[in-house]
Amino acid sequence: MTPKVREQRRQANARWRVTHQADIKAYRREYWRRDLEGNRARDRERRGRYAERKAASLAEWKRENRGRLAELEARRRARQRGNEWEPIDRDAIYQRDGGICYLCTEPVDPTNWHMDHVVPLSKGGPHLATNVAVTHPFCNLSKHDREPREVQSA
Repeated sequence: MTPKVREQRRQANARWRVTHQADIKAYRREYWRRDLEGNRARDRERRGRYAERKAASLAEWKRENRGRLAELEARRRARQRGNEWEPIDRDAIYQRDGGICYLCTEPVDPTNWHMDHVVPLSKGGPHLATNVAVTHPFCNLSKHDREPREVQSA
């Protein structure tokens, strides 16, 4: 079959589908009703298999992209509160701060550290490179949503 004939047939089929939409829908409905329970069972099984694959794929992506996930979450929270935001490169922040926790001034493990908002997003702080700093996970989680000067006095 030549490309010209193939294109003519494709166009004819498309025209037929447009003019017979009601017939096509009726046929599909009837085909579905013939084995209603079997079709429903197959659909449930397919959805279950897909959900398992999707959950496994998502969990794998989250494990491999922890920094990206944290960045997306912080960006979402900033947008939700109407705060300013910009993309932030975690490696650049670590290099800028020299791997030193800004709360306790001790060196931070390069494989296990948090990027903390100096002025918390919940208090109106922006998600900008100028408002984030390197912290130990313990220091960051102990700080909660307070600003550094409140942490020192507490």
